[in-house]
Order: sequence, then C-alpha cells, then structure tokens
Amino acid sequence: MNNLEISIEISLSSPRIQRDSDTLKLLSLFSLIPDTISSEAIRIFENGIPGINYIKKGLSTPIQNALITKNASGCVQILSPIRLHMRARYQPPPDARRFLQDHFFYLVQDAITLDEPLIQARFRAEYGNVETILWTALKHPLAAVWRILVPADSGYMIMHEFNRKAKFSFAEALVLHEQIDDQLGAAYDLMGLGQLHLERKKFQKAKGMFSRALDLFIDNNDQVGRCTALNCLGHTVLSYSRPSDAVSRGAAAKC
Repeated sequence: MNNLEISIEISLSSPRIQRDSDTLKLLSLFSLIPDTISSEAIRIFENGIPGINYIKKGLSTPIQNALITKNASGCVQILSPIRLHMRARYQPPPDARRFLQDHFFYLVQDAITLDEPLIQARFRAEYGNVETILWTALKHPLAAVWRILVPADSGYMIMHEFNRKAKFSFAEALVLHEQIDDQLGAAYDLMGLGQLHLERKKFQKAKGMFSRALDLFIDNNDQVGRCTALNCLGHTVLSYSRPSDAVSRGAAAKC
C-alpha cells in the first residue's frame, strides 16, 4: 500500500468506526455512487437500507471523521480517494447493492412517467449517478459498442452501431419477431428503432420505442435488457429536456 492507502486504512481502523460495522457497509455502498448524493436520496436511505441497520449513525461517523462531506443543503459525497479505496477493498452487502440499483431504476421510471418539475430536476442533477449505477448493474463498460442480437438460422447475427447496412432493418425484424412471438427479439428491435429516432432527435418516438422494449424486458425477466432500456429512456428524457447539451454528447455512446 502507498502512503495514501495507509492513511485511509488508519482512519477506517479508528475505534469509533470499528465499533460501528454499519459505517464500513455504508461507505462501501456510497462508494458505488460517483457524484453528489442528493438530500432527497439521503432522506430515502435514512428510512432503511437492507443489510445496514443504523443509517444515520453510519453516516454521521464518517462525516465527523472527514471521510464524507456534507453541504448546507444536506447533499453528501464520499471523497474520491476514499471512494476508490473502498471500491477496491470492501464490498457492500448484496441486499444493499440491490436496493441502491432499484432506487435509481425507480428514479428513471419516475422521470419518464411523471411530468413533475421537482422529479425532472432531481433526475437531471443525478443523471451521472443514474448512468453509472445502470451500467454497473449491467457489468458493461461505458466505452463498449452497444450490440443488438437478432436470431438467425444458425445462432445469432451481430449488428454493430445500428447502421442501415444490416441484413434486416429493425422494422422488418420487428415484424418477423412479432409473427413468431419472439418477445426478446422484438424488444431488441424496438431498442434499435429507438436509437435511430434518438439520433434524429425524434425524442417522443424514441421514448415510445424504448418504453415498449422496457415492458417486454420486464415481462421476460431480462435484467440486462431492463437496465439498457432504462438507461436509454433516461438519456432520451435528458435529451429533450436539455437538447443543446445532451444530444451533443452523442446518444449512440450512451445507449
């Protein structure tokens, strides 16, 4: 370990932190969140996180030990060196990790379905957290090219980057998959159509395609598809609420 890691371990080994096992659990959970955690999220977390018994106490101890910062608005953020150290050496309880993923899944769903300014503002503020948690759930590198798998006679045909030169257009593939009742095939076709609409800034059409795909993924218990559809829906909502900067970042790289 280098000097910084030794210093962090000394802080984590203090009697006060060692007496409260929930502090390490909470630090390891918050280390999964890259940006500031809103005060609204903190209030929700304080109502209970599976696998962590005392949230307020578990949060106050690292704040007092300068491992977490808290601003006047009640927003908190784990310091970057602490976050990286915790992610490398500690793991949160599985139930707590699932709770965190579900929290951000529901935030995306609320932003998609509820036209409420406070929810939209919170979603925009926490979009970095939403995106990171979704991709972590997918275990998928952000830089990777998104792939669509279309059933063929022998295995699968992989189509990269949603280009029009694919053997079947997404619309044609969708008709075929619906005819043979291949719901997952249809869901991925809808994702491709949604991506094309998003690239053309047809946000409502993109949202409709991604929403239909999400329903099919949920019906078929496809967690990877669910995460991907939610991520694309979130980016679509962000794009038409702030089109000048969201779309310029490149919709294809996000979905």
